[in-house]
Amino acid sequence: MKIDEKEKKILELLRSNPQGLTITQISERLGIHRVTVIIHLNKLVGKGLVIQRKVGPAKLNYFINHYSDVKEESEEEKKTWEKI
Repeated sequence: MKIDEKEKKILELLRSNPQGLTITQISERLGIHRVTVIIHLNKLVGKGLVIQRKVGPAKLNYFINHYSDVKEESEEEKKTWEKI
C-alpha cells in the first residue's frame, strides 16, 4: 500500500487527534486546500486507514486505530505505521 507525503501528514494529524477532525480543521492545520484534503481522505478511507462519521453538516475523520473495535489493524497497516 503506497502512501504519499500529504497522506502521511493527514494520518499523523489524525493519529494525534483521537477526537476526530473535520476537513476544514485538517486543511487549516496543514495548510492544504480543502479539495486536496478531501481527495486524500477518500484515498485513506479506501485503504482502510481512516473512517468518517457524519456529524450535522460536517464529517469527522478518525485514524482507524482509534476505533479498534471497528476494524482490527492488519499486518500491512502495522508495517505502514512503522515506516511513518
